[in-house]
Amino acid sequence: MIIPTPNLARLLAGLALLMALLPACARMGAGLPQARDLQATGREAARAGVPVVLAVVADGCPYCRVVEDEVLRPMQADPAYRQGVRLRLLNLSDPRPLRDFDGRMRTPAELAARYRAHVTPTLLILGPGGQEIGERQVGITVIDFYWSYLDAALEQARQRLSARQAAAH
Repeated sequence: MIIPTPNLARLLAGLALLMALLPACARMGAGLPQARDLQATGREAARAGVPVVLAVVADGCPYCRVVEDEVLRPMQADPAYRQGVRLRLLNLSDPRPLRDFDGRMRTPAELAARYRAHVTPTLLILGPGGQEIGERQVGITVIDFYWSYLDAALEQARQRLSARQAAAH
């Protein structure tokens, strides 16, 4: 019979906790389109005439998880939303660089700083060139009202895109 020492008992307890948390950590952002090449995303949004929703999140952020589960996943699952926006997740915990709208390589933290997105979650409503064209959604207060605020911001963005397209012709 092995009698666990206090250090071994702590190690085993830590491993058990880690194993319990792994599924939740792996789920963060899973299934949502990640921001890797925003220049290509912008071209895609321009062709479709739709805004880009850039969700600034971080691992371990409980509010980000609520927005992902209650807003972003349903948005991605709904064909009307999926066709009406280009959704991308910008995870500040990911150190890998990505291509910005201007073609430059930046880290997620650098891109978030460029947009002054200092709070997670933040949903940025952007035009195809990366310009902010709708009211950003910062943090989360009451999830019941989140959809109406987001819908209003998306409508504002669509009107601005329509006006720009009309002015270009």
